[in-house]
Order: sequence, then structure tokens, then C-alpha cells
Amino acid sequence: MQLIEMEREAEANFRANNFHVALPILLQLDSIRPNTENYTYSIGVCYIAIDDNMNALKYLEKCLSSATKHPAALNYYLGRAYHLSHRLDEAIKYYTLYQNEFKNNKSKTNQQLVEEVERDIQMCRNGKELMAKSLEIEIVNLGAEINSQYPEYGPVISADETEIIFTSNRPNTTGGRIDDIDGLYYEDVYISNKKNGKWSEPLQMSTNLNTANHDASIALSPDGQTLFLYRFDQDSPSSNSSGDLFTSKLEGKVWARAERLSDKINSKGWEPSATITEDGKTLYFASDKPGGKGGTDIYYSRKLSDGNWDKPVSIGDVINTEYDEDCPFIHPDGKTLYFSSKGHNTMGGFDIFISKYDVDKKAWGKPENFGYPISTAHDDLHFVISTNAKRIYFSTIKEGGYGNKDIYYANISKKEAAKVLLITGIVTDSVTGKPIEVKLRVTDKETGEEIGTYQSNSSSGKYTVILNEGKNYDLIFSSPKFGTHYENVNLTEVKEYEEIQRNVSLVPQSREVVINVTDAETKKSLKTKIKLMNLDSRDEITLDEEAGRDGRYGAKLKEGNIYNIEINKIGYVFTDNQIFIPTSEQIKADSIPTFDIQLRPLKEGTSLILKNIYFATDESKPLATSKEELDKVAAFMKQNTGAVIEISAHTDDVGNDDYNLKLSEKRAQEVVNYLVTNGVPAARLKAKGHGKNIPVSKGTSDEERQQNRRVELKILKAN
Repeated sequence: MQLIEMEREAEANFRANNFHVALPILLQLDSIRPNTENYTYSIGVCYIAIDDNMNALKYLEKCLSSATKHPAALNYYLGRAYHLSHRLDEAIKYYTLYQNEFKNNKSKTNQQLVEEVERDIQMCRNGKELMAKSLEIEIVNLGAEINSQYPEYGPVISADETEIIFTSNRPNTTGGRIDDIDGLYYEDVYISNKKNGKWSEPLQMSTNLNTANHDASIALSPDGQTLFLYRFDQDSPSSNSSGDLFTSKLEGKVWARAERLSDKINSKGWEPSATITEDGKTLYFASDKPGGKGGTDIYYSRKLSDGNWDKPVSIGDVINTEYDEDCPFIHPDGKTLYFSSKGHNTMGGFDIFISKYDVDKKAWGKPENFGYPISTAHDDLHFVISTNAKRIYFSTIKEGGYGNKDIYYANISKKEAAKVLLITGIVTDSVTGKPIEVKLRVTDKETGEEIGTYQSNSSSGKYTVILNEGKNYDLIFSSPKFGTHYENVNLTEVKEYEEIQRNVSLVPQSREVVINVTDAETKKSLKTKIKLMNLDSRDEITLDEEAGRDGRYGAKLKEGNIYNIEINKIGYVFTDNQIFIPTSEQIKADSIPTFDIQLRPLKEGTSLILKNIYFATDESKPLATSKEELDKVAAFMKQNTGAVIEISAHTDDVGNDDYNLKLSEKRAQEVVNYLVTNGVPAARLKAKGHGKNIPVSKGTSDEERQQNRRVELKILKAN
């Protein structure tokens, strides 16, 4: 590309505010013709636009030696670069020089510009005050495990600080797209876990959360089971907004597909952020919908008894200003709100503010700036406060970072710790030791008022509850399978933040059942031995032949579980049946379920499908998982010593007919070989292969073809 063409392209993009496109061209031009005044100024402005104040200063300060050859805006951009660099006296100097250029011109446009610069100057004055009483903190980068050369932001942290979910603009973004506005890859959401004090390599979350558009993490419910997301789908014909709020539920180990919040919350405007109270009953969020005080405001909505959100209400003028408010974070104590604002006494862009709720006045208190260096001259957004309120995780641009925005944390030693109790634990089945999913209700022991409802994770059994000072609580664990279990936690005299682990082991509920065993032809009751296996715990129960009366056998089995019933009686075809034991929620507590099992007499021509014999594709030897079923056949043959059977194998209709026939013959013979090896005389066994010739289903779906791939047992001679 010729020099003049490069200059034209750079200028066109610069004038169109496409600074990320103009900058690399200008840098290339500057390398060809160093210290060219037009290049130097334009490069400095581009760096300001992409929030790189250090490089901006390097180029803009060069322009001072020939200031008269540059636009008057040089003073403004110098002021801006010094402002972002926290060199506030110099920023005020150059802002004032720029302001003086227009003070005597009383046009509306010029006076508006003067007012805007005056506000920049005031923000510098605010900054000087904040920096004079700077917080004594150490800011720590989360490290290369989390941060990269690309932007990382939007950290959300689990209550116990062992899991972080965040947003990044990385090349592996779902869809692989680059945003035309800033030249960055589209946002995706990532997750990492802390083990032995070290963060794991982040994993890109699934397409249940990440789409080909912008997806960003904005909040995690205190119990860690609900993730709030921001999603901007500019290509969706059904999208009538510039960005909406979504939620995803953690189902075991998997985050479910994100669902858009209702139109009560999402408007035709922009909803970029949200936070939810510890009890899950109040949602605070930012929106620029019509009717606000100015820009984006903070609203709240209460959850109704039917689970839907009520009409949102503005949080009020104490919090909202004529400027933008964003990124609300309600602490689990329920009375401390953190948020970002361009109003109040910001030192530049968005600063982070704190407001305390006065329970007696039922009003939010005047916001206070969090303080420097957490609040800076840059936009300070996307942060989260630890459960004990002594640590903040946030994103910012700092010298020595890994590139662009990084995620940091800071210990805030002088902040008063929140007077809350963090309870974590694992809920398990007392018999199997396996984690279980149960409902957890927290109530005020004195009044019976329900404080909140939670759920243990179905995969890990983990639960998390945060309780506030001043009450005596009952924790009620309940499940249809396990009944109800109570734990008590008294916080009436709590004086400081505390963490405890309380694991809970629940005893499964049992229910009396009756099993009737009859002859399938005569309907007469039969005495027999019954073997019951719990398919979840693999526990076995054997009912002896004499335990039944008139073919009726009683047993006490776990509610909500499935049992396999195995009966192998001389003179009858062995049977496998599965029964489900209903819970108290499904039938009356005093009901006794009855299950009827009919046994087929041993007769020539009787056949049954051996359901659990499996083969690998194109293999004739049964898989190891077939052993249990094969052993049942061997036991049946040893019990009925006069029986002669045929083992027949069948295939589906896929592939060559001759090949399928030979494969089925080999499979039938391998089953016979196993039975002979396990003590069944070969003279009482016959192998037969039928290939595809005797289908039980004529369909062509995978499920129907699977039905045709089977092994059958047929009685050739009874006892």
C-alpha cells in the first residue's frame, strides 16, 4: 500500500472514530516517517480512546514542542492522559487551558463544553481528596492462570472463594467473531477452581452459556446454584433490545441452558448487570429504560409467591444520579450495596461506591466512595465482594499486568467484617455415602418465618447458606426419599464473621410393600425365593420361600428407589422385573403398594429375550457387562436339570446379509460356550443364528434397530 493511501485510510478511520483500526496504520506510518506531527497527535488520541494512557502521554507530550501546530483539543487530551495517569495537578492545568479557549465564546455549544470540562476538573479535585486518604491495601494480580494478554473482567466468586467465573475476549470465542466497534473478540464466559491455593487453568463454559454473540458473567447467587449472564444478540430477529439479562441453573455438574429473564426485568433498552440477595427474593439490576433519572439507573424487583418477578422500582435518588449507575452488588448481609457510578464524588469515569441500608428509616444511606486505589480515574466496573466483606475482586488496567484489563483482588484490612455466618456442607445418603439432592428451608425459629429456600447440588451434595446476625435459625433438610432433618444455628449474639462446615447424613425413608407371585396360567399363588436389588445402592434383599403367605411377600424398601426383582423357581421361566417404590408425595403415607409378578411355566416353545447381553460392534464375544445375565441363565439350567434350550442371536438390517447371519451364529455359539464353561452340559444347549431374518421391529430408527439386535432363550424341552 502506498504511503498516501495509508494516510487516507488512517484519516478516514480516525474521523469515523474507528481508533482501533486507525492506530496500527498510524504506528506503521510513524515508523516510516518518525516524529511527523500529524501522526504523533493522532496516535496519542487513539491511545486515549482505547484507554492506554501511558502510551498516550508518550505521544501527546511530544506535541507540546509544537503545540500551535495542533488542534486546541491537544490540551484536553493531555489533561485526559494526565487524569488517567493520576497526575491530577497537571490534568487540571491542561483541562483549564482547554477550557479557557472557549470561556469567552457564549454560544450554547461552547458553554456546554466548558461545563463538561469543569466536571472533569471537579473529578480531578475529588481524586486529589481520595488519594490524600488512600486505602492501605495490597492489590494482587490473580496471575497467569486467570489473566492473559486479552481483557479479563466480570469476576464472580463462590461464597467460599474456591470458584471464579469471569469474562474474556479470547481468540477461542464461540463463533470466532471480532467486534467492529473495538476490534476485540466477542465475549465468552470461563470458569476456574482453586485447589491447594492455586487457580486451575480456566475452562471455556459450554454452549449452554456461550453463544456466537456477546456473553458475559455478571453475578452468582450466594448459594452458587444460579449464574446471571449478560447477553447481546444483535443478530436475533426476535431481539428488540441492546442487551438482556439471563440466568442458568447448576444441575449437578452441568450449567443448564441460559434462560432470558422476563419482560418485567428486560426492557427494550439495555440491562447490563444484576445482583440477587442472599435469600433469592430481591433482584437489583441496572437499566437505561425510559423514566429513569439519567443514563443507566439501578432498580429492584421482589420475587412474588408464584416465583415471578414483580414490577421493578427505582432504588431512589440517593443512589441514582443524572449520570450512569451500573454493576450493583448486594452483599449477603442484605444491607450493604456496592455499585459503580459516574456521579457522586467520582474521581473519573465509573467509581465504586458503598451505601448502607437503614432498617429503622427504611432508606439507603448517602453513598461513600470506596476509595483509591480501588476507585481510580478509569472506569471501575465488574467487581465482587467476599462474604466476610474483607476482600474485593475486580478488574482494572495496571502497569505490570498481563495485557489490557486483568482481574485482581485486594484485602481491605480496615473495613469492618460482615457479621454473617457462612455454612457449607455435604448432604449424603447414610447407607450408600453418596451425595444427594435435598431441599433446604431456613426459618426463624422464634416466628416460623421462612428466610429462604435452597438446594444441595445433585452431583456433589454441596450446599451453601449465608445467615445474618440477630436471629435463631432452623435449617430444615427434606426429601421425599429421606424425610426431614433439622439443624439449629443461633446467631442472636454473633459478634464477627464466621465460617463453619456442617455435613448432613440422611437416613432413607422406607415403605412396606407387598409382592404377589402367581402362576401365569392357573393364577394360583406360588411359594418361591425372591431376590431384590436396589439399582441405586446395589444393596440386595433376599426373601425366603417360607417368608410369604399364600404367595404374598412383605418387604420394607426405600422410597423413591427402583428395585430389580429376580425369581428363579424350578419349573418356571426365570424372570426379571423392575419396580419403583413411590414416595409420600406420590401416595398416602399409610398406603401399601402391591406388585403382581406372574411366572410362566416351563413349556416347549416358551421363549424370552435376554435383555442384558451386549456385544461390541462386529464382535462375537459378549462384553464383561453381560456376565450377570449369563450367570442367571446358567443358574436356571442347573436348577431345571431336564431342560434343553436354544440360544438364538439376531442382528439388525444394516450391512451384508451373509455377514450378519455368520455374526449372529458366532454370537449364539459364544453364549453357549460361556454356559458350558460354567457347568451346563453341552448336550442341553443349541446355538442358532438368524441374522436379520426375525425382526421384532420393522422400523429404521436407532432405537428400533437396537430392539432387533438381541439374544433369545427358547425352551426346546421342559423338565
